[in-house]
Amino acid sequence: MSESLTTAQRAAYERDGFLVLENVVSIRARNRVIALFREIVDEFARAMVRDGELSRLYEELPFDRRWAAIRAEVPASRPIVWRRILIDPAVYDLWFEPGLLGAAQSILGPEIRAYHLFNGRPREPRDRRQTIDWHQDAFNSDSWDEADSRILTCWIPLVPVDAESGCLAVVPGSHRHGVLPKITDEYGITRLREPLAHTGEPVPLRPGDALLFDDLVLHRSLDNVSDRVRWSIDIRFASDDPAHRAKSPGGFRVSSAGQPPETFEQWAAKWDPKTGVMRRHLRRLDLYARSLDSRERRDVRSY
Repeated sequence: MSESLTTAQRAAYERDGFLVLENVVSIRARNRVIALFREIVDEFARAMVRDGELSRLYEELPFDRRWAAIRAEVPASRPIVWRRILIDPAVYDLWFEPGLLGAAQSILGPEIRAYHLFNGRPREPRDRRQTIDWHQDAFNSDSWDEADSRILTCWIPLVPVDAESGCLAVVPGSHRHGVLPKITDEYGITRLREPLAHTGEPVPLRPGDALLFDDLVLHRSLDNVSDRVRWSIDIRFASDDPAHRAKSPGGFRVSSAGQPPETFEQWAAKWDPKTGVMRRHLRRLDLYARSLDSRERRDVRSY
């Protein structure tokens, strides 16, 4: 059963545009996502060794250090986002975690859709390319319209995060200023057009916690100056209404009074590169990847 927000939590969210949810992601859910991430890291490492880019697999290192050792030898060529490689039951089930779904229903109502923007984010130490500057998530939503219901982001750390390891920082109350001017860089990453004087409020979190925020809240990731990888995953909730069904074809129905949730198999079918509704999006990425060198191509094909 989903767990609703309290009156005080709802008031804090409406005032600030964000809310820290403590201990709402179960150990089982976190461990399943971590296991998936471990598999992906291992696949990357084996491909790099096979291609002669990486000297060894670094299998002896723990989860929060192995990717850093790999990237020390084979640096990322661009900001890294994992999406298509995360179509997996472990990720699908995150939208059904009672504390997350209950929070979304408290704000959006009972008809809930999983929005198709979701990201696994490995942030290795001391790589400024992986730092995302001030932005609103509305920048990244297709045909964002103020008339639509809001999109809620749940940012979920898989390791402890603080200002040293690159936690998020937010500007409380910034959701009340509407969509702000943006620019897009050479990698397609959007950010606030004008410099922001506000330093933001860092939001340290523990595994099991989640940061819930409105799609208009200004936020950024701090630099990871630790010696550990900052592992996180973010998912989004929207109302399951006609506007969001049209704008998020790669999402799925999570809860409804009249229909059951769409299954994992139904969601995965939407991301099938040959027959799924997201196939044109994936083909565009693949065509772009063909224009890049082999290292960049590998990173883009995780998008």
